Amino acid sequence: MILYLALYIIIFFLGASIGSFIGAIASRLNPKKKSNISFPKIFLTRSRCDNCGKILKPVELIPLLSYIFQKGKCTKCKSKINMSLFWLEIISGFTFFIPFYLFFQFQQYTLEFVLVGLLLSFFFIYLGYFDYLYWEVPVYLILFAFIVFSVSYIFLYFFGKIELIKIVEYFLSGITGVSVIVALIALSKGRGLGFGDAWIFGLVGFILGWKGLIVVFFLSTVVGSLIGLLKAIFVNQKIKGTMIQFIPFISLGFIIAYFEHQIVFNMLFPYL
Repeated sequence: MILYLALYIIIFFLGASIGSFIGAIASRLNPKKKSNISFPKIFLTRSRCDNCGKILKPVELIPLLSYIFQKGKCTKCKSKINMSLFWLEIISGFTFFIPFYLFFQFQQYTLEFVLVGLLLSFFFIYLGYFDYLYWEVPVYLILFAFIVFSVSYIFLYFFGKIELIKIVEYFLSGITGVSVIVALIALSKGRGLGFGDAWIFGLVGFILGWKGLIVVFFLSTVVGSLIGLLKAIFVNQKIKGTMIQFIPFISLGFIIAYFEHQIVFNMLFPYL
């Protein structure tokens, strides 16, 4: 029991560490600022305070705990650390912990399924956090993901791991994801949705198929609308003109749909 508890704590903090790294990379790739950091150094450079430039010590990089003990402030200039990093680490910790917990306790997934799911989950978490910070999405990463999955499907087909009809389903689901959002953008005259959302939904369909696409669309729309309504009431105190970043909710929907989209789909549409 104690051994499992220690293991789960380690897994949680490992996930939180990945979230912390995602936050650091997103801050270094700020599209609104010119950066002289070369591509390899983006991943290797030391973390600094965004305000005073102080290089952070290892003890200041401990996920969650450093934020708590430093009271959310830089130890040198006392400027506030963006609290979104704290929540990013919590979300990443649970994203890493829950699949492994289900794997170890119930053998609900295969290890391969969990590892691929976690890789994709953190990819989508990065996209969601990037959108949260800058109100845009790095389209080049989405196009790269399309290429990676296209090549993967070809290899899986030639090795007999996937049927051609399944690849066609993923392809058509991806086109559907893009087309539906583009149609909504046209109908709303660009209010509320952007073409980044269209690319994201296309990628969701290309990875999860039509059932997963429907689940992600439903979850992201419902949760995003609820959060937007709460923001309008308690923060802006008006509904008209209230805007929220949508891709974080698409990312949340993707993570849930990857691991449990069949269960969620059957709950939503029990007769299909």
